[in-house]
Amino acid sequence: MKSSLQQFLHKERALLLLSLLASGLVFFRIFYLQEGNIEGYSNLRTWPRLRFLFLGWNLILAWVPLGLLYLLPYMPRKRWIQGAILTAWLLFFPNAPYLMTDLIHLRVRPGIPLWFDALLLFTFAYLGLALGIRTLEGLRSYLREHYSRTWANGFTLATLLLSGLGIYLGRVLRWNSWDALLHPQGPILDTLALVHSPLQNGEAWLMILLFTLVFSTIYWSQRKQFRNTL
Repeated sequence: MKSSLQQFLHKERALLLLSLLASGLVFFRIFYLQEGNIEGYSNLRTWPRLRFLFLGWNLILAWVPLGLLYLLPYMPRKRWIQGAILTAWLLFFPNAPYLMTDLIHLRVRPGIPLWFDALLLFTFAYLGLALGIRTLEGLRSYLREHYSRTWANGFTLATLLLSGLGIYLGRVLRWNSWDALLHPQGPILDTLALVHSPLQNGEAWLMILLFTLVFSTIYWSQRKQFRNTL
């Protein structure tokens, strides 16, 4: 396991350094630019200076699939164990491309240069794309090597098709990855409602399809740049 951690730190050092830089931008915004004053804000959750602290949590969730990917080779090859890890990977995977949607928080705010918030949010959005492409291509390589090319390509295609749905469930309906484990009936029922009434949910399907199309195109055009065998 120690060698696995060393391998992880070595092979993912570029993304780790960029994650540290992105986190540094958040703390720079909090402690140097200081949007708003503490007066009138008894609840830290509404304090403007901490507005983008949630990006750190979203980034951690985006790293989870890549961490699970590194665990796969060290787990027993029993079907139920491998299946459980792949299921967890699939549930957490949308958290990576989901970071793209945090760009909706970009707007003019007193005391904060607009260009700084644009740089901050773009850095996290790029990290989401990079982590998504890296972990998906890594898993595709793993499945191709240990199972079959057909299984690898099929799982990759399914992941891409479900990524848009996951982004919609998270951004619009505010479901989290752990909700699928703790309260699965909620996401399942909402998904079934989309399938049952596609015309009544036209905007939802438009968002799902466009995010799926854009992320899939970016993945297939950039995957070789992020290929890094385990």
